[in-house]
Amino acid sequence: MTWIFPLPNKNVTISSDLMSFKNIDLNISTEIPIHPHCGSFGFRRKHHTHEGVDLYAIEGSPVIAVEDGTIVNIVPFTGSSINLPWWLDTFAILVEGKSGVVCYGEIYPDYEANGIKIGANIKAGKHLGYVMRVLREDKGRPVSMLHLELYSHGITEPINLPVNAIIGETALRDPTQYLIDSLKYDVDVDIDDVVASVINVVVLKPEIKVDYYAQKIDPIENWLADRDINYKKSRPRIQTVRFHFSNNNDAETFRMKWVK
Repeated sequence: MTWIFPLPNKNVTISSDLMSFKNIDLNISTEIPIHPHCGSFGFRRKHHTHEGVDLYAIEGSPVIAVEDGTIVNIVPFTGSSINLPWWLDTFAILVEGKSGVVCYGEIYPDYEANGIKIGANIKAGKHLGYVMRVLREDKGRPVSMLHLELYSHGITEPINLPVNAIIGETALRDPTQYLIDSLKYDVDVDIDDVVASVINVVVLKPEIKVDYYAQKIDPIENWLADRDINYKKSRPRIQTVRFHFSNNNDAETFRMKWVK
């Protein structure tokens, strides 16, 4: 049961640093926050427990469905109309699929897109709407994001948790691992014949482009062999080697070593 990442065409990293957004370009990148990041699932805030995961994105960023499902509700999510006036007006689409009910919050539903209505069956990757600005004041943090929540089957309304809520006693579930698992790591290594010492590494989905230095590809393969990491190689382009890893942990180990 693998999701598609809900913000297409984004470079995606994982971060526990609540200030790490300053180091990325939100036009092309986002982060999956993990504890103790304030945007992570279950983070205890001043007035409530954070019910979902905040994926920072610029206003207007497209949002797609993470899996097949049925739209069970489209509702106001923040703003004055639901007695949350400290936030701007935004909406949520709730879609029930195999993993439960996914709530795509702080968006504007694209009603002009075919099938964006309650009761409609949609496919993974279906365009749902656009990220809206949610914060009234710019206090130096991102003011717009996809706020994504996951509920048990049968839920049709957003869940609000008080600050001292016991999450395990609710229908709320943690979507973080689903989001992490949606990141497929394939690694491209481009070798420049003219400057043989320069190798460019590209991590696809998320896409991370950087340079590092090695005389040949042999040191990389020796390093992988020493750690019994399973991988396959292919050559999708001339002067390119692509490493395919069997699981994300191995890919992340590779990235931490070779992607600088």
